[in-house]
Amino acid sequence: VQVNQLVSEHSGLDVLINNAGIFMMEDERTEDGFDVTMQVNHLSHFLLTSLLLDSLMKAADERGDARIVNHSSIARWIGPPLTSEYFSQSEKGTLGGNASLAKMNRYHFSKLCNALFTMALHKKFQEKGSP
Repeated sequence: VQVNQLVSEHSGLDVLINNAGIFMMEDERTEDGFDVTMQVNHLSHFLLTSLLLDSLMKAADERGDARIVNHSSIARWIGPPLTSEYFSQSEKGTLGGNASLAKMNRYHFSKLCNALFTMALHKKFQEKGSP
């Protein structure tokens, strides 16, 4: 992975900021079958962070700290409870269609996933002794 090569050339990675995001998208799927909103807003952050986690942990061990900043939205508070269908592969049009409320719900779920992921990462770093 190119990102790991870049990190190794520059003595590690101390900060990762995940800020990609889209809003009010049609009920479409990526080529691998995930909701476009969920993939851009959350799954891409999850993948990049997972690929870089060893480098971040190494920085925390060597320099005493590493940070991951996951941008979310207040929209994570406004919407129905999260169900697995929103972060699973699915068919186009099966996550509420293209009405404004359905688009907002998909955004809400992606931002809720950001917050849950951030909480899990925080716990992981605390276990390693990083603030």
